[in-house]
Amino acid sequence: MKRLLSLLLLIGCGDDLGWDQKADHDCPEVQDAEQDVADLDDTPDSSGGGDVDGGDAVDVGGLEDLGDVGDAQDVTEVVDADQVPDLPDAQTQDQDVAPTDIQDQDLPTQDSVSLPPECTEASDCPAPTPCVMVWCSDEGACQQDKELLDNVPCDTDQNGCTLEKCLGGLCLSAGLKFCDDLDACTTDTCDQEVGCLHIPIPPCDDNQLCTDDSCDPALGCQHINNTTPCSDGIGCTDGDACKDGACLPGDPTACDDQNPCTDDVCDVLSDCQNLPNQVTCTDGNACTQDDVCGGGVCVGGTVNCNDANLCTDDSCAPTIGCAHEPNLDGCQDGNPCTDFDMCEAGVCMGGTGVSCDDGNGCTVDVCDLTVGCTSTDAPAGTPCSQGYCLNGACSCKAFGCAAPKFLYSGDVTAGMLGGMGGGVGPKMGCATTDVLIGIGFDFSSSNKTVTRTTVVCGKVEADQNGTVKTTQTTTQKSGGSGCYGWDPAPSTPLVTCPPGWVIVGIEGKNASGTLFHSVSVTCAKMDVGGKPTGTTQTIPIPATNAAGGTPKSVMCPAGTVARYFETRAGCGQDALTLYCAASSPDCTGQPPICTE
Repeated sequence: MKRLLSLLLLIGCGDDLGWDQKADHDCPEVQDAEQDVADLDDTPDSSGGGDVDGGDAVDVGGLEDLGDVGDAQDVTEVVDADQVPDLPDAQTQDQDVAPTDIQDQDLPTQDSVSLPPECTEASDCPAPTPCVMVWCSDEGACQQDKELLDNVPCDTDQNGCTLEKCLGGLCLSAGLKFCDDLDACTTDTCDQEVGCLHIPIPPCDDNQLCTDDSCDPALGCQHINNTTPCSDGIGCTDGDACKDGACLPGDPTACDDQNPCTDDVCDVLSDCQNLPNQVTCTDGNACTQDDVCGGGVCVGGTVNCNDANLCTDDSCAPTIGCAHEPNLDGCQDGNPCTDFDMCEAGVCMGGTGVSCDDGNGCTVDVCDLTVGCTSTDAPAGTPCSQGYCLNGACSCKAFGCAAPKFLYSGDVTAGMLGGMGGGVGPKMGCATTDVLIGIGFDFSSSNKTVTRTTVVCGKVEADQNGTVKTTQTTTQKSGGSGCYGWDPAPSTPLVTCPPGWVIVGIEGKNASGTLFHSVSVTCAKMDVGGKPTGTTQTIPIPATNAAGGTPKSVMCPAGTVARYFETRAGCGQDALTLYCAASSPDCTGQPPICTE
């Protein structure tokens, strides 16, 4: 019994891992405990009897001070007799306590000694065959299963023509590989090293020109009729070609040698024959006439090429016939207004001619075929070095004319009032004699937006002192609303610029969405040449006002005037775009307005 307790105490006095045992002198608690155990031989039982026998409980009060024995754990569990090792007779001959009595004692013990894990990952666990699945369990023990890989392909015989698969942990034969690729155009074999081989079969050539030979994977060799050119071996045919697998003759051979002096025939044995004849012909020489065939050749007489024109040199070229080359000989054209007449381009032309210029840019100088040179006054207003011609003299420093026509150049887009909804309407402009002088709108009282635009054109006139005035001539209306219609949208009064003024811009407000309202027109004073002088004024368009909106000003660039307007109409007239251009007067045929 003393030995047993000593053993237990020594286990408890080991290091934390339980692998090494310390000497008794390193564990003073054990030494004291052994002494207490030794005293057990003299401890009376609870009934006053003698020594402790196998059925009595052991008083281990003397072990109370062993609570800290060993770092691993306190030994307080009941010791199972199966866990106590057998002791030799020399060690147990003096003991009165049987092993069965020890089971009933509250004696200290220690867990079984821990062993290192068998594995930490699957690679630590070797597989006996490729068909056995191995793994490392969570407790660090190697595990295996011989059925998990059943029917999985494997390879142990290194033969590319056999099949193997796992069954019960063994790699077993599963027969030969099936190498047929179901392609009629290949020969299928198997090589032990590389496996299945599919070798193309030899060409399917049937030695027939009129078939295209190929191999179809499903059907094998195929011979498809073609239309390849060929020769049927018979004369007098051209264009022989394959059809339905055979070479068939083409069209009859054309034996025409392009010689009108032969009769052309074809013989199946000797092929084309060209026999001379005596018909009329053309020998291809433009310098001959009355040609007739003889001996297979066309022969003709000589052509007369004289055209009786002194301004040409006559000759004959075989390819073109008679030629009449213009010369530069002197001649007489019969015109009294020319001198030193010379041939030119086959015609007798006057040489340098007679000069009728009198040095006056305001006269028109001509030569009459019967009377010679004459001069007449140029039309009034003809441009000249100092201005304009008037009564045959260049003495008018003009700045315009009474009723000009206007020429416009350099059209530019000045800008747009409103948005981009709807389609583009027609351009609203004026004739070349007029300019834009006014504008008006149909204004929807219910929607508070412009629904239709009217422009006013005016004719420009100027008096001799340079005063410009404009007179209304025509009006033009735009397209209309696509949603609201015309009513109830009354027309506003047409607002026109003062006399002699022209439109150069518009102002207004862009409403929500794409519409506009609150429109004013900007006018500029014109000079007699139709250009703005720089003086402007803005005139509101009555009854076009509405609340809200963003102010927007659309103005022509400096030096330009309004050319035309363009509208866009959706649900209402959505936008109004102004186009401008530079204007200049055309005074041709009119008396100029002169400054002096």
